[in-house]
Amino acid sequence: MPYNAKVFRILIASPGDVSEERDIVARTIQEWNDLRSFERKTVLLPLRWETHSTPELGSRPQAIINRQVVDHCDMLVGVFWTRLGSPTGEAPSGTLEEIDRVGKAGKPVMLYFSRVKADLDAIDLEQFKRLKEFKTNTYPQGLVESYSSVMEFRDKFSKQLEMRIRALAEQDQQSGDAQGVADNLPHLELALVDGVTGEPLGRDAHIQVERLVCTNEEEIPDYAPEKDKGGVKWGSFWTGSGGKDYLRDIVKYACQQSSLKALRIAVTNSGTGGARDLYIELIALKTDGGVAILTPAQVPKKPSMAPWFSIDLNPLQPGDLETTELASRWRVAVDIAAVQPKRTVATRGILYVAPSTSGRITMEATLYADCFPKPISVPLSLAITVTEKKATYDAIIRSIADSDSESGNNG
Repeated sequence: MPYNAKVFRILIASPGDVSEERDIVARTIQEWNDLRSFERKTVLLPLRWETHSTPELGSRPQAIINRQVVDHCDMLVGVFWTRLGSPTGEAPSGTLEEIDRVGKAGKPVMLYFSRVKADLDAIDLEQFKRLKEFKTNTYPQGLVESYSSVMEFRDKFSKQLEMRIRALAEQDQQSGDAQGVADNLPHLELALVDGVTGEPLGRDAHIQVERLVCTNEEEIPDYAPEKDKGGVKWGSFWTGSGGKDYLRDIVKYACQQSSLKALRIAVTNSGTGGARDLYIELIALKTDGGVAILTPAQVPKKPSMAPWFSIDLNPLQPGDLETTELASRWRVAVDIAAVQPKRTVATRGILYVAPSTSGRITMEATLYADCFPKPISVPLSLAITVTEKKATYDAIIRSIADSDSESGNNG
């Protein structure tokens, strides 16, 4: 059945050494159309000079491409690896001329730089030098990303394409070209909830953490298990130097675990319409206090008597929180498939906060939803009060043993 739709034209610009990424951009755009174009009444059209320009005499080749293709795009995706491209007579390369033309027109520019290893003997050092110089350029509506594999590129571009399309739709709406907002739109709110109990904590949350401290850590003995019925010590199966430190590792783990606070991000829809394909990005600023957000690799794992086996309590799975530690902040990202009207959905993935002292973390959460051209930004804060609970190592070990016995885990 035919339908009216708004078309956004996306120019794919790159030198010749990233042909696979160019194809990925085109396929990702087509996948977006397959999934969303009918519902959103929006179609994305990939533009390439090799398919959308025609030969013409009497003009500079890049000028022809600019007039036939570049000037008609609504946004640009540029991809680079080791090359910058060939000079055009007015710019260091055709790709750069296209990027500058689109960027100076105030249109969105998405730039991706590959970190995939390359054969040094095949690299044109002059091209590579000019490429590094170009990386310092900035554009008012620019996004700059890097990637280490084509799969990572595909994942990043797919998410960021959706964000850019929503921004374009918002601009289009503000210009008066888009239809009015429907009355049955969802009303979405973000907040923090307890990661274990699900108790709402709100936007301005306050939690308490009882930090376990071992009072006689220096007295923890080496681990020396009893012989089993076969007369063989478990210790003989251990490799490396970890075996004798098993009890110390257990006490350390217990103290670390007591300081963790598990949180989830919840989305509440109090409206009358549903929302699908939600994407949440949370930026938490680092402070001088003793509160940190852990990445999945930093979450403590329970030591095992078998050194070749350890229990990963919370492996990162598709759809879970993606936590990245940066120089001055943490970035947390997650997808939520849908939130129905009058429902609250919490992320499956857990956000771990590890305070060593009392403190506060300030956050800015941004929610993108398929039905909103404009993302929702919400300030969040988390105040943490830390108290200490002191115990001897043997009391800590007994407590863990009792807990494992009750849960049936012999770790």
